[in-house]
Formats: sequence, C-alpha cells, structure tokens
Amino acid sequence: MFWAAVIVSLFLSLMVLTLRFVVLPNVEGYQGDIISRVATASGMDVSAAAIRGGWSGMRPYVELEDVVFREIAGSTSASHAAGTEALRLPRMTAALSWWSLLVGQVRLVDVHLIGPELALSRGKDGLFYFAGHALNAQHVGEDDPRFVDWLLEQSGVEIERATLIWTDEFSPGAALKFTDVGVRIEKNVLGHTIGVAATPPPELAKRIELRADLKLQKSEGRWNATGTIFATASDTNFAALRAHLPLADALLAGIGNLRAWIDIDNSVARRAASVAKAGNAAVAFNPVRAITVDINLIDTKAQLSPEVAPLNIARLAGRIEYKLLDDGFTIGSKALEFRTREGVTLPPADFSLTMQHQANASTATGEITGTGVDLKVITALLEYFPVPKDIRSVAARFSPRGMVRKSSFAWTGYLDKILKYRIKGEMKDFVINADGSVPGISGFTGTVEGDDKGGKFTVDSKDLQLDLPHLMRAPLKFDALESDGEWKISADALSIDFRRVAFANPDVAGEFAGHYSRFLADGPRAKEEKGPGALDIKGKLLRAKAEAVANYLPNGAAQTREYIEWAVRGGEILSADFSLKGEIFEFPYHLGKGGNFRIAAKVKDVDFRYAEGWPVAEKATGELIFENTGFTGKLESGQFFNAKLGTTTIAVDDFAASPYTLSIQ
Repeated sequence: MFWAAVIVSLFLSLMVLTLRFVVLPNVEGYQGDIISRVATASGMDVSAAAIRGGWSGMRPYVELEDVVFREIAGSTSASHAAGTEALRLPRMTAALSWWSLLVGQVRLVDVHLIGPELALSRGKDGLFYFAGHALNAQHVGEDDPRFVDWLLEQSGVEIERATLIWTDEFSPGAALKFTDVGVRIEKNVLGHTIGVAATPPPELAKRIELRADLKLQKSEGRWNATGTIFATASDTNFAALRAHLPLADALLAGIGNLRAWIDIDNSVARRAASVAKAGNAAVAFNPVRAITVDINLIDTKAQLSPEVAPLNIARLAGRIEYKLLDDGFTIGSKALEFRTREGVTLPPADFSLTMQHQANASTATGEITGTGVDLKVITALLEYFPVPKDIRSVAARFSPRGMVRKSSFAWTGYLDKILKYRIKGEMKDFVINADGSVPGISGFTGTVEGDDKGGKFTVDSKDLQLDLPHLMRAPLKFDALESDGEWKISADALSIDFRRVAFANPDVAGEFAGHYSRFLADGPRAKEEKGPGALDIKGKLLRAKAEAVANYLPNGAAQTREYIEWAVRGGEILSADFSLKGEIFEFPYHLGKGGNFRIAAKVKDVDFRYAEGWPVAEKATGELIFENTGFTGKLESGQFFNAKLGTTTIAVDDFAASPYTLSIQ
C-alpha cells in the first residue's frame, strides 16, 4: 500500500513537471490542436491571433487573443453563409484539464472571456438569436449551434467587461446597448447556475442583476429550461422601458426599484403549444410558470382603460404575484400600498384573483380573496377602474366604508351568472349609506361563512348605528350589539335563525332570539308574499328609560308611538318581555290580523299623563302592555299631586280607530 502511494505521488509529480516545463512553455506548438478542439466542439471555423500559457496557482491555463468564430466553409445554410463572422472575442482564457496528460490531448475546463461584444436579438419569427443562431428553435444538421452547446458543457464560463447589443424586431425602440456586462455560468450535478450583471442605457435603469438556477436539457434539437430566475433593477424608468418591452398597456410611467423571481419551464409550454396545435385549446407559448415581483415605485401613472381617467400614484410599493394554473391563472398582491397624488391612501393590503376553465360555464371557477382592504379607498378609486357605470353609480349612492379582513368569495360558472358560490369574510367598522328602501348601517363588525345553501354569521359591533327610514323614524344607535346565527337557502325561500341578539345603549339593554324568512323573488312561491318576509322573535329588556320607549317603536305603530311619547314622562323600565310573530307587511297586526305583537313592561317611578287636561300620575309603578294596536296600563301605585293613587287600569282598545277611546278604571 505504501509503495502504491509512492508510485501515484511520483506519477502526479511527473505530470505537473511535464506540464509546467514542457507543455506550457511550448504551448504555441499546440495552438493548432487547441483551435481544432474549440472548432470541433463549437461546430464553427475558429482562428486566433496568438496563444500563451501559464499558471494560476496550481491551475495551468492557456490564453488566446482575437479569437474569431465563423460559419464553417461549405455551409449550405440559407441563413448563415460560409465564412460569416458570428462572434469575435478579444481575449479568451481557459484552464487546462489535468486529464490532458492522461489522454494525450488538450482539454479545456474553465473558459474566461474578456471584453467581447455580444449580440442577442429577437426576430419577427419570435425566436431568440445568439451568434447568428436561434436558441429556442429546433436545429438539424448545419443549423445546430454547437458553440452554445460547447459553452454550456464547460464546468465554468466567465465573461468580463463585455458589451451586449439587444435588438427586438417586435418593439419600436432602437437597439439597446448594455455595458460593463459580467456573466458567470457554473455547471454542477443539478444543472447550471447563471449570474449576470450589466449597466443598461441610463434612460432605462441604473443597474440590473440576474441570477438563475436552471436545468438545461436539449431535446429534439431544442433547449428546454426549467428553474428559477431572480432579477433586480434599480432606478428603472418604465415610461422609457415601454419602447423596448411589452409592458402592460395600463402602466404608462413610473420610476423605481424592483426584484423579481420567475419560475420557467418551456418544456411545459411546448407541450401546451402542441395541445393547442391539435385543436384542443388555444394555449399561447408561454414558458413562465410563476412570477413574484417586489416593487417600490414613485411618480407612477396608470390608465386601466381608455374610458376611465388616468391614475396618478405618488408611491406604489408591495409584492405582486402571478402563477399559471391548469387552464387558468392566479394573480394577487401582498402588503400592496399606494398613495395617489390626490391624497387617496391605500394601507398595506392583500388581494388575489383566480380564474380557471373559463371556456365553459359549467366548468368555469373563480375566487377573489382580500385582507386589509379599505372599502372607502376602493370606492374612491372606482372612477379609475374599468367597471360598469351602474356599479360606480351604486357605489357613489351607498358610499361603503370599512375594513375587509380575511375574506374570500369563490364561485363556479361565469361571474355574471353564478351557479354556486362560497363566501367567508370578516368586516370591521363597515358603513353604508341608507338609500331608498335599502337601510344604512355604521360601525358594523362581524363575520360570515357559508355557501349558496346556507351558512353562519357573527356580529360583534361597537358604536353601531342602524338607519331604517322605512321602518323607524330615526336611526337607532347602540354602544354594543352582539349576535350569532345561521341562514339557509332552499329552492323557494331564505331563512335566518338568530340564536341570540344582545344590544345595549344608554336608553336600553336587552336581548332576543328568533327567526326570519322570506320567499325568493324568483322562487315558485314569491307571489304568496306581500312584503319583505316574516318574523318570529321573542326577547326581553333588562333595563330601559321609560320615556325612550317610543324611539324604538316602528313606523307601523306610529299612533301608539305618538301616544306613549306624549303620555310617558320619566321613570324606568325594570324589565320587559316582547314578542313578534307574523308578516312584516301586516305590522302592527290590527285586531290580530296577519300576526301578533306584544310588549309587557314592568315600570317604576313613571310620570304618566292619561289624556289632555288630566293631571299627571306621578311616580307610577306597575305594568304597561302593548298588544298589536291596543294598550293597557296597570298601575299599582302612584300619586296625583300629593294624593296617593290606588290600583288603576288604563286601556286603549285600538289606536287605529279614529278617534281612539281611552278608558280608566
């Protein structure tokens, strides 16, 4: 074993000495062999003005000057005539493989190119060209660009101080010249790691950098690339960039920095294109599988449609994501925030939109999600978005405000004709103006979760205000309102169960539970119902100010409300039970028609005025009962002036009668 190690050491030492003192000092004698190897590997005619050899640490290398790659003599290619110069390298350095001595041939391992002028272009055929050859087209025979193959076979390729000319026959702008271009390509067991840095024209950006981890494979004469590309650009001018890249029409201008992660797989795109060619789907060639972009822009201008006003954004920052799905896509944002020049500010918010299988209504699906969405800002921005005028009009009428958090809406079918849906959401301090028959609400906080068959909800609101102009004469205000329940939707009706509704304000505190139902407008029983549905509720008041009771009686009981407001002065309600059952249209159920409404309240120290011209019963204690359009007051104690009042019953049989009759016993 010892002697084997000695022999191997002596052999390696002999190799190093031979290479150092025999091969490299006379490397000019190997110029033909080296040039021949490069020419054979690249598939092109190669020449070099000079060659030198040397050492870099323990690594031997060769250096060639003024290396020129030309199309091979006798080429019959229509696009690449024989002798056409494809690439000129002022200086090319390559490390020699230690295997050169073992096999008796010169082999290169790391290639270092200094100061080359490179040209990359996209032709009208949609193909990308380098050194005169299309990189993403199928090549056969002489048209196969083996030079690129040879470069990618090296363990390492480095390009310094290069110049790159980019020409795009699809864009109206002139060719772009990138300077101080550096490229590093490393081959490993997993694929290729590629790094690029360059200085673009100053009117476009300050600096761009790119890193890619790709698996490159050649199949049927084409290069397939799979992996991730990371790119950064600083001080980018999107208005100038529009002349050279197919940016979205909506983005008119903007200056700032961006970072992008791009997942690509052009083998998938080719398979999709093959499917499209077969007539199964109109799938465009698109190697991009996913994009994530971090942006920080100023002075941005966007116009989402010719029919809407341009949106001038002072600052736009956040993350935008796109992902290609099976027959669809998802696009969204994370912590996206902006401020317009007019002062409208959107705090950091998340959005997403997913659409799939849109070719057929029966298979089409979609989903919208959002969190941290300020509805006031969205409403203010609607004039800049390509939405129908009636939607903008509705938004202006109702002026929704509040925060939407952790919310989603998913559906099947087309959005204008939904077949099924699923909803989940959380709202905080929601506000909507009353308009016509639609009630207004302010300070609503709650959650909802369900689908087209039913679901559940919770309410946990502070400083809630309900504006019900068709039901109540003035808005109702509550310091707190809590509730939970569920709803169900059948073929012909909507039903809502309130398991518990608790409310409180300085006037009153109480709770109730019950059920609401209504036939669907397009259901088979819609004509059976005259109004907005039916209620069946029972509850109790835990406390109340007696003189405030009238404020909580609906417009349907206006006459009762007016009498109570006139008759009751001061005092408190110790407790009360109330119930309502029947169609809302028939309220207040005259003589019990269509339903029943009843309140029985225990009162204390109430000042009660029986009728005009009568003395006021002071500090009355007893029970007040309202039933449909009738009223009964059972006073247990009280006083007229300083005289004590015994048990007294006051009754109005029917407030709907004109005039109504008051009886006292």
